[in-house]
Amino acid sequence: MVQAELIAVGTELLMGQVVNTNTSYLARKCQENNINVYYHHIVGDNPERLAATFKQALKRSDLVILTGGLGPTEDDLTKQVVAKCLGRELRVDKEASENIRRFHKKLNREITQNNWRQAEYIDGSRILKNHNGLAVGDYFVDNGSSVILLPGPPSEMKMMFEREVLPIWQDTFKSNGVMRNKILRFYGIGESKLTTEIQDIIESQVNPTVASYVNDYEVSLRLTANASDDTSAAVLLRDTGRKIKERVGEYCFSDDQFESLEYAVVYYLTEKALTISAAESLTAGLFQAMVADAPGASKVLTGGMVTYQTIEKERLLGIPEEIVDTFGVVSSECAAEMAKRVKEKTGSDIGVGLTGVAGPETQEGKEVGTVFIGLAYDDSVRVKELHLSGVRVAVRKKAVKEALDLVIKNIIA
Repeated sequence: MVQAELIAVGTELLMGQVVNTNTSYLARKCQENNINVYYHHIVGDNPERLAATFKQALKRSDLVILTGGLGPTEDDLTKQVVAKCLGRELRVDKEASENIRRFHKKLNREITQNNWRQAEYIDGSRILKNHNGLAVGDYFVDNGSSVILLPGPPSEMKMMFEREVLPIWQDTFKSNGVMRNKILRFYGIGESKLTTEIQDIIESQVNPTVASYVNDYEVSLRLTANASDDTSAAVLLRDTGRKIKERVGEYCFSDDQFESLEYAVVYYLTEKALTISAAESLTAGLFQAMVADAPGASKVLTGGMVTYQTIEKERLLGIPEEIVDTFGVVSSECAAEMAKRVKEKTGSDIGVGLTGVAGPETQEGKEVGTVFIGLAYDDSVRVKELHLSGVRVAVRKKAVKEALDLVIKNIIA
């Protein structure tokens, strides 16, 4: 298999001022084309360090992809450094120069000398057109290793890759076969417990391979299959996924379908033509915000209320004063009333009530992490009591995840 190395160039990436999304995108694209990525690098705008990193990558990898440093400013040095490392000249592409001229004329801007740097390419390379910007990219082979230079802005990089690089790859790497992934996502089971339950599957699997990772209180298993074609890979992934779900399927909310619990909630609500609303105290609208992050949320989320203070629970939701006086706002009874009353007020099919203690201090004698989630659905109200650990932000996020999981389990059942 082809061995690849990715180099992201830019001091802003090195300092954490800009998130390096280009590398994750390119790593996925490499995997889809059965190319193994062995190393990731972030290098600042320093010619000596960039030269050293590039030379090392070129010695040990079949494919080196660099992103960033193709712009017009003095610190955009990627082409200059790579050309010097390889003993190649820089040329100027006429079509790119004309694009720069038209762009500045359209905006009535003066063309400064450094703007022409974006039209330069490394001698002997295949020019990669920029369909969403001005700086051209390069694709060439040096001593058997392929080198690709792509712009840093993600909108330019992705479009150049899709339109210019992929067609080349389809010819160059078409005999490699395919590498395909399947992601199983779980909630309600920890990573250690999950991997223990399927340890023999993980240890015995050579193809597909199985790897676990944790993301935002959810656990995922990535199944990776190598095969001659998509159909064969799909069979391998299906069979292994089936074995895993036979053991821990009760915790699996996504079989390569959804990115997160909120995506799953919106899907199942849409499928069953149900709507949902929420009354939130400790989560202060976070439940509704997370549901709204999922595409299609407008079809199922009617709205809700943030009743953070006790008086708002009484005033907006109409929670009876005797419930607050008798049981307190951090109680099963209050959570049930919140869910029932927001359902009635919004006319939704499902009402969710969230109340609890996020911290940092106790409330009504309840410890930090005490949470009650009410769910009003099908003429009944049920409540889940939780005792969560972690800091304030963690308690609030976990509470929302638990509420989403509660919704899924009830509407699927």
